[in-house]
Amino acid sequence: MKATSIEAYNKKEEFAGTHRERIVKALNTPSTGKEISSLTGLNQHQVMKRMNELVTSLEVFEAGTRDNQTIYYKASDEGKEVLKRKLFMKRYKKYLNSLEALKKTYSEYMPDNLRHIIDLELE
Repeated sequence: MKATSIEAYNKKEEFAGTHRERIVKALNTPSTGKEISSLTGLNQHQVMKRMNELVTSLEVFEAGTRDNQTIYYKASDEGKEVLKRKLFMKRYKKYLNSLEALKKTYSEYMPDNLRHIIDLELE
């Protein structure tokens, strides 16, 4: 690997962090990716590349759509807690659905104690 490639790779996280900070600071009002691009001076590709990371980390949430573009907004501390609870419930529902499918498909092969544990979880 060339020295310049290694340097670029090492700077990747530094740029990503700087971009994330610029985006979060700019989100004082609900904004689309295009609007965030104008506010931060980043191009739209750079903004959208970071939005998924920011949504996943609960720093930002999707607040709806405008002109067929997602609207993003900075999450407050209370908002982050609400988002965490919603995310937990969504994942918990998927977990319960998985247990139901497992029980339905493999119930006859399960040991009684495992079937009992699944039944307790599904109550």
